[in-house]
Amino acid sequence: MNVNLTYGRTGLEVELPDRADVTIVEPTYVTGLPDQAAALRRALQEPIASLPLRELAEPADQVGIVFSDITRPTPNDLMLPIILEELTHLPAENATLFNGTGTHRPNTDEELRGMLGEAIVDRYRILQNDADDRASHVLVGTT
Repeated sequence: MNVNLTYGRTGLEVELPDRADVTIVEPTYVTGLPDQAAALRRALQEPIASLPLRELAEPADQVGIVFSDITRPTPNDLMLPIILEELTHLPAENATLFNGTGTHRPNTDEELRGMLGEAIVDRYRILQNDADDRASHVLVGTT
């Protein structure tokens, strides 16, 4: 029996024995909002029980923005430009983008450009965790 799993960009074809008792769980497709960019802008400008993002950050503040690495299907190329638009009153050098790699390898420059767009990669400082580089880690306590 051949099964096509939802994996990566094109799927993963897996051959299983015909006698295998298999249950395949697939995600349910949900249609996105008609204008996702407008919905995100509205959420940042009119949040519930908070000031708008633009008012939370002062021009002299240092801000960090975490984004998902290439292993997650997050629309970083849609989200980050809108978030950064709300922070245009801060100099670009006051913002650092953190690629949330976890234990995954750092993303390549080509992958970052594909995920975030040329303008963001060229303008902002991007830091990527390397879980194997123990010298770059700092113990901040035990939970």
